[in-house]
Amino acid sequence: MSHVEPPARSAYLGSFDELEARVVIEILSARGVRAFLKHDPARGESAPYPSMSDSGVVLVDSAHLQEARRIVTEELPAHLEGIRQAMDLLESGSSPDDATSGDGLPE
Repeated sequence: MSHVEPPARSAYLGSFDELEARVVIEILSARGVRAFLKHDPARGESAPYPSMSDSGVVLVDSAHLQEARRIVTEELPAHLEGIRQAMDLLESGSSPDDATSGDGLPE
């Protein structure tokens, strides 16, 4: 008889704004942690009236909750700062190359 893994249970990771929630899911997925939005408007959720407060709720496999919290705490701020800097460059009309030295690193 083969061993069958029990179904993953989800656990609440946190509530984020829409952009942050997408970044969190991307970061966790890249690190092998299954994460998803409680109510993903892009997937046409079947909940008749999802609460607006649920729109950025991120759930993860409960077996990886502590790991997910650690990853988000360590990596989310740097990702958001990179996005902010890229948006600032776009708004200023500069190209990303203008903000770096010849080696591609920020000045």
